[in-house]
Amino acid sequence: MAGRLGEHVRLVGVLIIARHGHRAPLYSLPNHHPPPLNCHLRHVRSSDVDRADAARFAAAMDAVRNTADPAWRRHGLYPASTSCTGAQLTAAGALQMLRLGLVLRARGYAALATSGGGVEVRASDYSRTVQSAEAV
Repeated sequence: MAGRLGEHVRLVGVLIIARHGHRAPLYSLPNHHPPPLNCHLRHVRSSDVDRADAARFAAAMDAVRNTADPAWRRHGLYPASTSCTGAQLTAAGALQMLRLGLVLRARGYAALATSGGGVEVRASDYSRTVQSAEAV
C-alpha cells in the first residue's frame, strides 16, 4: 500500500511548514473600499460540518484560554471580531487551518504527539499566524 513504511523503518517526526490561512488585506487602494470580511469564527457561513467544527474548536479554545501561553493568549486564540482590520485571520482562514489539522489527524500524525516526541509549534508574533497555528 502506498505511503506505508517497511517494518524496519520507523517514523520519528514530521516537519510541517504552513503559512497562515486567509487574511484580510494589509492595505487597500486609495478610494477603494473592499467588501467587509467576517473575522468571527462563531459566525462562519459555510457547510454544517464547518460550522460544527468551528464551534467545537472555539469551545475548546475557550476552555483552555486561561492555561494557554500568555504570548499567544494576547492575540486571541481564534478570530472573534465581526469586522476584520488589516491582516487579521478571517473566519474562512481559520476554517482552512482547522481542515488542515483534521486531515493531519485523520492521516495519523496525532500519534506522533503521544509517541514521546511531542509537538513543537512556532509562529511569528502576529495574530493571524498564532490563530492559524492554534487552529491546526
